[in-house]
Amino acid sequence: NLVVENSGVYTLQFPEGTVSPVYVYFTTQISEDFVTNGERTITNTAKLFEGEVEKLTVSDSVKFENRWIEKTAGTSEYIMEEGKLVAYITWYITVNHMGASLPNARIIDVLDPRLKFVGAEWYTKDINGLWVGSGLIALDETWDKKTYPYPNPPLNQNVQLRIKTKVDPNQNIGHTQINIGNQARLEWDNGPEHGIGSGSIN
Repeated sequence: NLVVENSGVYTLQFPEGTVSPVYVYFTTQISEDFVTNGERTITNTAKLFEGEVEKLTVSDSVKFENRWIEKTAGTSEYIMEEGKLVAYITWYITVNHMGASLPNARIIDVLDPRLKFVGAEWYTKDINGLWVGSGLIALDETWDKKTYPYPNPPLNQNVQLRIKTKVDPNQNIGHTQINIGNQARLEWDNGPEHGIGSGSIN
């Protein structure tokens, strides 16, 4: 093995008689503390030695948008039901923007107590980059009312979960502003201990 590691420093010993140019390619794994939403910067430094004499130092940084989960209140509908104005909110939860391979991925979404679950559907992108639904998720009495496993593991593409909810009819819809907070998180096997959260959406 030509590569030797010591305290995070990797040394490549060129074979005797090596003639330039030489191209060195390597793959690194992003550490867990980088697995969060937001822009990240990674810097790498390489040094060339001849014996014990340092001949050259080169350093470069890479910035990338680390997006794992986003949640928005996508659409709102207002319908008269039994003489009351009732609001329906469909929440859009978009995950895995970078297309990583996530084993047994699931979205955890606990609804505000003023919201009643109506239905949920997974969406994927077609060849034109448009979201296409795959049909309502079939849920039975064993469902814990918060966990939405991705149906075709591993999750290796950018997908969206849409959850339709009904606002409690006893809320004063149409006469005052009501703030309803909601948040979600993305989990997968051997991922961050508490998953990655979307932050609170009102």
